[in-house]
Amino acid sequence: MKKRKTEEILKGMLVVILILLMGIVVLAVLLYARREVIPNAGGESGSSVAAVSELNPDAPETQPSGDTEDSEKGESGENKSASGRGAKELTLDEYIPEEDIIVGNEENGASALGEVPESYFNDALFVGDSRTVGLKVYGDFDWSGFYCKTGISLNALFQYPQADEFTGSTLTQTLWNRNYSKVYVMIGVNDIASATNSAITFAQEYDQALRRIEAIEPGAKIFVQSIIPVTRWKESSSRLFPNSVVLKRNEALKGICDGETRFYVDINEVLTDSEGYLLSNLSGDGLHLNEEGYQIWRTYLVEHGYVEE
Repeated sequence: MKKRKTEEILKGMLVVILILLMGIVVLAVLLYARREVIPNAGGESGSSVAAVSELNPDAPETQPSGDTEDSEKGESGENKSASGRGAKELTLDEYIPEEDIIVGNEENGASALGEVPESYFNDALFVGDSRTVGLKVYGDFDWSGFYCKTGISLNALFQYPQADEFTGSTLTQTLWNRNYSKVYVMIGVNDIASATNSAITFAQEYDQALRRIEAIEPGAKIFVQSIIPVTRWKESSSRLFPNSVVLKRNEALKGICDGETRFYVDINEVLTDSEGYLLSNLSGDGLHLNEEGYQIWRTYLVEHGYVEE
């Protein structure tokens, strides 16, 4: 009798365990499916196709639909564009008008930056190319998130299957995996090597990429880091990285930073000489920083974080 009761108890426990395991599997599937959904700029109208090319490169581009006015109102109640200037509302597939890009904009938020504790970067995400790969390795931002891939260009940030070198996740997946209150972007040197468009067009494409990030992390502060130039020797030997293009594009990038939700971080202040070339003692190949250079970059970021008033 006791043996039979024991067997019945064990069978019952086994059934319970199987039910729990099935529940865990179902929950995991649902969470994975949710991670692949991209919210639109409104954030409340169901599954969106913002950055649809990443999920399915053969799918047709579709613009977000529906009234997004309520979800895009700031504290003042005024309907704002993603760039925060109160301009015409843009879909994720539209470019910001040229006249809205103030080249060399002084109101880019640099004056609002100051020294912050290291814990400030615990909920920060760093997005970029091989230079950001180096920052991950040498920058000592151990608790920060990273999406970085060697050779990636601006227009490829949301293209499938571009994936982070360390995690294998796409940028969309990376943004969905954690909640980030700060996103630091360093991208553009690979676009310099194949530059065929103007600085203004580059800034328009950059703004569009930022709006895609803001659609997924609507409350995050965005920090546009200046494109680091190459050394004088690298420019003269390869001719793929003209310093004049870097300087013009950095000036244009200031024009998409409003000093409220987007901030321009000029790390070149401590990495370049008086003519705007990367200091030769901070690079071994003329393009990438050495360990000393990455530590200087890190220190500059710690000294130029967003300080709440």
